[in-house]
Amino acid sequence: MKLTIIIPVYNIKEYIERCVSSLGNISDTQIEILIIDDGSTDGSDIVCEKLSQTNKSVKVIHQQNMGLSEARNTGIRNASGDYIFFVDGDDYLSDGAVGYILNAINTCSDIYIIDHANVYDGIKKEIVEKKFKPNVSVMSGSEVLAMNGAISAWSSICKKTFLHDNNLYFTPNLIHEDFEFSIRLYSLAKSVEHLSVPIYNYVCDRAGSIMNSKNIKSAIGYATSAVLTRIFIRKHRFNKKQIRIISDVVSIGFTFSTERIDLLSKESDRKIVFDFYKNNLNDIIYFLWNSNLSHKFLAILLLINAKFGVNTYKRIRNFKKV
Repeated sequence: MKLTIIIPVYNIKEYIERCVSSLGNISDTQIEILIIDDGSTDGSDIVCEKLSQTNKSVKVIHQQNMGLSEARNTGIRNASGDYIFFVDGDDYLSDGAVGYILNAINTCSDIYIIDHANVYDGIKKEIVEKKFKPNVSVMSGSEVLAMNGAISAWSSICKKTFLHDNNLYFTPNLIHEDFEFSIRLYSLAKSVEHLSVPIYNYVCDRAGSIMNSKNIKSAIGYATSAVLTRIFIRKHRFNKKQIRIISDVVSIGFTFSTERIDLLSKESDRKIVFDFYKNNLNDIIYFLWNSNLSHKFLAILLLINAKFGVNTYKRIRNFKKV
């Protein structure tokens, strides 16, 4: 088995068939499609079963609702393919994408990174190309992380043994889990190849998607990356350059978190986020201080007071934009 495509599903019955159909009519023994039904209650489970009956490559695993991270982890643990490709059930691939991938993954790199198109109202409005050194076929994961920042799980086709050997699974009960996962994934990867064709279509405007969420968990999810990544780097020997790269990405994630505060309507909700900052200030400061001058300045402001620091930093940034 060469490739396992993992599709997590939760209450998206109107999108699943489009997603699976976009993979093509492949009954080849080289691929399997694992649909992980994460306790759907809208009939998605029935749609998944019907798809498995009409396509021999499709296998369905039903589990109680545990969230996107655990759905993907179930897929990783049950995958038979040499490589694993995460595809979200509300997205879809371009024509011929799976055949293209099968032909490309022959050099045994840890990760193959792909380009994608952002889709709004059913129309591809923007092609997003990953940054890669010109005239270079293979880069280290750290180099890719430095050039691209955090990378969505569905942009990365990963060698299964690389995931297993490094215990690379998604953190349960975490919103924006891709962010933190990609830091660990690319920090450890020795070889990454770029498949410079936009074969993935990312649906940006679906109501109810995680990226469009406006809640406490969304704001805290990005900030939690600092806590989890600090634990991660203590377990590995990274040089100063790698620490700087990781710190830059984590710091950007923290600024994402501060921007999400503005989307919270209740003062009590904003207080919960600021309390999280205060309770985990040492980890947040560590990465800010090992990043650029702007992030070092934010670190100093946070040491004075978390709420004051965040609000002052955002006012200064907004002033510079004017």
